[in-house]
Amino acid sequence: MRNLPAWGAFAAGCVLLAALPAGSAPAGDARGRFDRALKSTRDARADFTQTSAGPLGPVASRGTFEYARPRRIRMTWRGAAAATAYVVADTFWFDQPGQGAIVRGDARAVGVPAGLFVDASLAALERTCRVAATGPLALALTPRGSGAAWTRLTLALDPATGWPRTVTLTTTDGTTTRLAFGAFRLNGGIAANRLAPRFAPGRVVMPWTGAAGAGSVRAGH
Repeated sequence: MRNLPAWGAFAAGCVLLAALPAGSAPAGDARGRFDRALKSTRDARADFTQTSAGPLGPVASRGTFEYARPRRIRMTWRGAAAATAYVVADTFWFDQPGQGAIVRGDARAVGVPAGLFVDASLAALERTCRVAATGPLALALTPRGSGAAWTRLTLALDPATGWPRTVTLTTTDGTTTRLAFGAFRLNGGIAANRLAPRFAPGRVVMPWTGAAGAGSVRAGH
């Protein structure tokens, strides 16, 4: 079974914050900006472009990210390598038709970007990640515990919303995955059944073991 989509990440944000020119605010302001965005988000939806660079070369794919409190996420990849991933609390499911069983595991340990940076607040996020401001609109996340399949997640924040424009994940096998988001539709409402894991009858669900290598399952590989 392949690694799980290096997914990509997600974001949302509902508070419109004043845009600050790069360098006009201290780096620490990125933490406050992101915290306000997390606390103000009820739901979010955006299209994304994902680019993965690893041993097999670059792979690009497109999809849609949907999120609603509390920590319910759906990512849908389109095209020849169509796939769907769900995150509910700290559990993820990844379903890619033609790849055999559905994979289930711990979203934070595997390195599912949405499961890494989408939470109720910065304080909730920091229970499992270290979050450092690296610029007025930039954050870097690293895992607190050992055994995680990822080493670093960087966020480039939108100056107006406080949510990421891009997310870049680096996994322990050296793979780098970047998600670039289009415009988010914020707090517009998402039907609960859109975010509930649903699979075709007869599909087998298997635990993620990391046997395919350290790193997240990547749609498009």
